[in-house]
Amino acid sequence: MGVDVPALFECGVSDYFRDFGRRLARESPHQAWLLVSVSRHISPQLLVAELQVPNQDLRPFGELRDSQGAVNFDFAVTRSEIDLRTWKSRTIGWNRGNPTFPTTLMTLQQTEVLAEFKLAGSTSTTRRALVHDIRKLSCAIRFLEAQGCNQYPSCFYIILDPERRLRVDRALKLAKLEWPDFAPFPKILLGPECDR
Repeated sequence: MGVDVPALFECGVSDYFRDFGRRLARESPHQAWLLVSVSRHISPQLLVAELQVPNQDLRPFGELRDSQGAVNFDFAVTRSEIDLRTWKSRTIGWNRGNPTFPTTLMTLQQTEVLAEFKLAGSTSTTRRALVHDIRKLSCAIRFLEAQGCNQYPSCFYIILDPERRLRVDRALKLAKLEWPDFAPFPKILLGPECDR
């Protein structure tokens, strides 16, 4: 029987909520603490912060904001050690018209967990931003399905909101309307435990 990587990932997120969930900091320190927490359960060689694929490959599957031509996923766990440079470095001849989707396909096929992260209280954390993050995950799943795949990464949405300020339920209702019915909706990991 194989290792249940998504379950181990959840254990790491639980550790993060317990150990760092009440620390006041910007998003980047929280992302580092999350990686440290997950690395207690999963080999650090398989953990990725800011997994990048070209926007052009995912754009046909949903409206995405462009970040210098890339879609960045906050966290990923890969099945094996893979090339994690920028998509431009991984795709030889992309600037001469060579297709990027074979590299995107290989990257996403080698991904066991895809996760987005939001920090309550950040000025960039809005309902629209929550929906957009789930849309990124949806586009990756739809891309894989369009390439004939029937195995998809387990998707998670990690939300650090100790005071439960975010109206996550409203964003989730909107995001579920766009989610493909052939794959499980991302598991929402909301923490830490509320004191109320």
